[in-house]
Amino acid sequence: MDLDDIKNQPCLVLVNGSFFFSPEERIDIENHLKDDDISFVFFEKRGFQNNILSGIEIVLNDPLINLLIGGLVMPVVYDNLKKVIQLTIKRIRNGKVRTITASNSSVPNILLKIPTKKGEIIASIDRELSEEETDAYLKALIKAADSVDENDNYNSIYRVIDDLSDGTLEILTLNEYLKKHHKIK
Repeated sequence: MDLDDIKNQPCLVLVNGSFFFSPEERIDIENHLKDDDISFVFFEKRGFQNNILSGIEIVLNDPLINLLIGGLVMPVVYDNLKKVIQLTIKRIRNGKVRTITASNSSVPNILLKIPTKKGEIIASIDRELSEEETDAYLKALIKAADSVDENDNYNSIYRVIDDLSDGTLEILTLNEYLKKHHKIK
């Protein structure tokens, strides 16, 4: 599959996470989603990551998010998509790969990402998600993507989906997110 295929057909992309799956598992996942006309692509992008919103990415590409926004994805396809996302998160969370910094060693950050015409929408996942939580994250991402692309006044490059203590999610600009988590003043 080449870059044009990824841009033009519904696709779920796993960036920097292919080593969490055996070759047989990768083929099985790819075939499972292919039955739903969704591609699953493993992509490696190496280099230094010096960003709080970096890590292993699960990206829903533009054609896939447009199908989700338009409600054109059948419920069984949506459920399969959620299961693949959950499986991927579980594999990463339970994997033996660690991010090592000068001060600690931790499980790599997992990001659900949606690129839009006006920037990226990012949800940082710090734990395994239940089916209901995965559904809530996907719905928040879809809602954010729909509102961002329709809003002519939108001028932020990033939107971040953040967990609230009551289990709900909120959509913040990057500045709002950084201030809330005391990363900037």
